[in-house]
Amino acid sequence: MPGTPPFTLFGGASLGEGLFATAKDVQQLLALLTTLKIGHIDTAAIYPLSSQGKSEQLLGENQTDHSFAIDTKIELTDFSGDGSLTASAINESVAESLSRIKAKLGISNFSVAQVQELLEVCEKEGYTKPSYYQGQYNTLCREAEMELLPLLRQQKISYIAHSPLAGGFLTGIFTLGTDVIGTRSEDGNPTGDFFKRRYDNEPTHSAMKELITLLQPYSITPAEAALRWVYYRSALQEGDGVIIGARKPVQVSLNAASIANGPLPSGIVEAMEKMWTNIQAQI
Repeated sequence: MPGTPPFTLFGGASLGEGLFATAKDVQQLLALLTTLKIGHIDTAAIYPLSSQGKSEQLLGENQTDHSFAIDTKIELTDFSGDGSLTASAINESVAESLSRIKAKLGISNFSVAQVQELLEVCEKEGYTKPSYYQGQYNTLCREAEMELLPLLRQQKISYIAHSPLAGGFLTGIFTLGTDVIGTRSEDGNPTGDFFKRRYDNEPTHSAMKELITLLQPYSITPAEAALRWVYYRSALQEGDGVIIGARKPVQVSLNAASIANGPLPSGIVEAMEKMWTNIQAQI
């Protein structure tokens, strides 16, 4: 929708591995982000999954002037009752994160019911309410618009959208059968498996084929369309944010250039709205 678009965050899930494995690699990345005027970074105690805590550590080592705002999250392994959410475990995780990144309260991936319960406790006990909510949001994943976003708006809580490219599915490479060996989307990769459970299905692939065909006359890639949609035509607004991740420095520049191209043509937006309506009816 028209208006001031959300701000950009760089997703730090890949810091500590691949092309961002060393302090020097991250230093060069931060210089690039500065050039692109991206001053906000999102990470977590479990990033990257291959070397948990390394992302925070590398950011802390390179953040001597504290020129970047850094978001992080506690170390939560799963929801199986392993003790990750005990008071002592949370306090320990927070202390370790603050130590690593050398550093507004936010919450991540809570259900609507959990958000409501948390707000009730904050109100009753006089606790500080969260200022930010981080959750998945893209043109293939819009359930947040139904109940969650209205609740957050009412409480003046900003929405920080992660996975604007649906873990890579909105690039079209999976639908087109592109080789994913060596990427996080190959079989057995925990991150890739997470996104496959949501998007690797016939309704999504069918919708992507239609979108790819529609975009060809415009010379717009599916990834660019997805980014321009979430910035300029989604339910996000001023004060909200979008986390843009990358595994290569060139991807950071390409994503920034795509966003800078501004709102999409109305015909593409209408097709993307129809695409979501069709997917929503089948998932």
